Amino acid sequence: MKIAMISPVWLRTPPVAYGAVESLVSLLVEELVARGHDVTLYASGDSITTAKLRSYHDRAPGWDNAAQNGLFELMHVLTAYQDIEEFDVVHDHSDPLGPAIGAYANTIRPVVHTVHGPPASRWYRPIYTAIHRRINLVAISRAQQLVSPELRYADMIHHGLPLDRFSFSEEKDDYTFYIGRMDAAKGLHLAIEATRKAGRKLVVATKAVESEAERAYFEDVVTPLLGPDVELVGEVGFAEKVELYKHAACTIVPTNWEEPFGLTAIESLACGTPVVALRRGATAEIVKQGVNGYLADDPAQMAVFIDRADEISALDCRRDAESRFSLSLMVDRHEQLYRRLESSHGS
Repeated sequence: MKIAMISPVWLRTPPVAYGAVESLVSLLVEELVARGHDVTLYASGDSITTAKLRSYHDRAPGWDNAAQNGLFELMHVLTAYQDIEEFDVVHDHSDPLGPAIGAYANTIRPVVHTVHGPPASRWYRPIYTAIHRRINLVAISRAQQLVSPELRYADMIHHGLPLDRFSFSEEKDDYTFYIGRMDAAKGLHLAIEATRKAGRKLVVATKAVESEAERAYFEDVVTPLLGPDVELVGEVGFAEKVELYKHAACTIVPTNWEEPFGLTAIESLACGTPVVALRRGATAEIVKQGVNGYLADDPAQMAVFIDRADEISALDCRRDAESRFSLSLMVDRHEQLYRRLESSHGS
């Protein structure tokens, strides 16, 4: 098939460090190319890909410009949709301008939009309500669909990982691992509380504080909780991240909102490390109680489950990731969706 893939413009695809959506777009593109599809990636000019690369911006403008100038994104997505007749299907991962434009280009070619964020938020709900019948929305979890039942989705496809890149270990150290943004919704303060109750050390990998909200959260909430049992290692590269995952007693996912999916949870499982998570958002679709980790209702219960992490088999965690969250499975599901839409659009 001839496939157009539109990545968010703010970061390079794949990103240098943090950037979950851009990483997933890159994985999807590279595997589709490897399977023989003719893929054109619309991304910043400094992106790296084996697909054809088309760009309006020579370099990714960065998140600092995202809040200030939507014209960066507008010119990016317009560049892609001007070429729409060249392709069998267009898959748009940008938001919110991309799917809004794609919805009204939908009469020419099938347009897919993966909903990576919260569809029921006050900013996104009116946009998706206006366009969902004119575009093929893809959810990334059942939980995401449940918070927006009024929307029509073409499919639900969980994220997948290139599991050969995630090394596995049955040998564990005594620390608990947290990785995520410095954001109240990610719940680092809850991770500290739970790990301290369990009498363990917490290793924290998080990208640099950027926004005023992140800075306020770090200074007002997190800093007063810091102590010798909390080690801040900052933003880590892929290799270091894998090492921290695979030797941790468990990875703690204290999500403090209805998160659509938990990429850190499946990365942890890929490394053979159980997950202790709060029962919020899509965590129940990833964590199987007592099999690959534990779901808790509060930090006190998380502390109990941290102490029970060694009851979980590292091999069972890895096998679960292989059976449910592989890159191959994710791309299979996308291929099936593309072909179904191509067929129905042409009939």
